Amino acid sequence: MLQRDVTREVTTVRPPEFSRSERMRVLVAAAVGSVVVGYAAVAAVLALVSATATYAEFSTAGVLSAAAPAWLAAHHVPLRFDAGQLGVLPLLPTALLMLLVGRTAAGTADRLGLYEPLQARGVVLSIAGAHAVVGGTIALVMGDGVVRATPAVAFFGCAAVSGLAATIGVARRCGLVEVVFDKLDPVALHGMRAGFMALFALVSAGALAVAAGLAISWPRTSELFAGTGPSVGVGLGVFLLCVGYLPNAIIAGFSYVAGAGYAHGDSHVHSSRVTHNIR
Repeated sequence: MLQRDVTREVTTVRPPEFSRSERMRVLVAAAVGSVVVGYAAVAAVLALVSATATYAEFSTAGVLSAAAPAWLAAHHVPLRFDAGQLGVLPLLPTALLMLLVGRTAAGTADRLGLYEPLQARGVVLSIAGAHAVVGGTIALVMGDGVVRATPAVAFFGCAAVSGLAATIGVARRCGLVEVVFDKLDPVALHGMRAGFMALFALVSAGALAVAAGLAISWPRTSELFAGTGPSVGVGLGVFLLCVGYLPNAIIAGFSYVAGAGYAHGDSHVHSSRVTHNIR
């Protein structure tokens, strides 16, 4: 009887109430913090590469300015150069950025004591709005420089990526997951589980295909790395770039295993053949 009363008392406890100004301060801190920490992480990687490169000129202003387009690329905003457009952006920086934003959103929800789905709107909108404004501003400031981005694409692209990450971060704490699963039919749930298992199997097969390809072509890979020069910074930069594209390679790997194949420039690679388009 005593245990039942204690349980009832615990379940009726509500989170502490925040005033409107306190709530706004927490939301602004979360939005600004997610932008600043993400930008600082990108700048730190660039600073490490610049500091270890032989012929690179290291400066704080140069690193911070170079981090701007890299921060947009982490939000998967297309970048343009005089020679063309960077068509395929690395997925790993985007995944890490989304993880950072999701953890920030989850921590904000815990701090505010949110527990209802509609209460997640403030956290998601504040974070997505901050990233959108910063992304659009960076694209405007870059203008017609060496690296360019469309302001509207940067605005909505940064909002979409950060908003999705924030939604995932607050989904469990605000009951969004329970709401979605309660509305699904049991048959649909079983189908989703089977689909996720099949997707996991395909991703695993793609990862094995990439690992096998690297093992087979390791002498050529070592030769390419050696051709980058004796500088530690250049080799580190190429290595980090390869790691950033690793999820892209895994996607191409399970596309190859599934039979659909993938395209790389003018070459189309399938499980049974490789074709080249000669212009």
